Amino acid sequence: MKKSSSLAFVVQRQSGVMLIEVLVAVFIFAIGVLGILGLQARSAKVSLDARFRTEAAALADEYASKILLDPTIGTATIAALRAKYQGPSGSEYTDWVDNRLTLAGSGLPGSAALVEIAEAYSPCNGCGITARITITFRPPGQEDESQHTTRLAIPGA
Repeated sequence: MKKSSSLAFVVQRQSGVMLIEVLVAVFIFAIGVLGILGLQARSAKVSLDARFRTEAAALADEYASKILLDPTIGTATIAALRAKYQGPSGSEYTDWVDNRLTLAGSGLPGSAALVEIAEAYSPCNGCGITARITITFRPPGQEDESQHTTRLAIPGA
């Protein structure tokens, strides 16, 4: 008889322990799930930022190509290039901004561009004019603007 009373005492002493173990396991699992959800949200934000930066680089390269493919580029003066390609009033600049950069659905939200054409600094051999194309944009949900700058040496000008 003594054996059964000690067994009853052990069973009574362990009642509820399994419930506590399950609660601890659920708590640890919940913390893990919250961590994974946080990583997923951060990953989506970084991916979206990379997409916008790639779009800005592609737009800047497109405009740089437009400048370099101009048939008069080798003989044009700096004043002629500014009148055509420099913002805010250059003819090619306004066409590019209106039809590519700020066009609805272009993929680059809150975008603006600054194109500056200037004389090259002295270490640049063989290029008399340079262009700097800066595209700024504001990704959704961010307060700060991001920007991408492309520099271009215009040969023979």
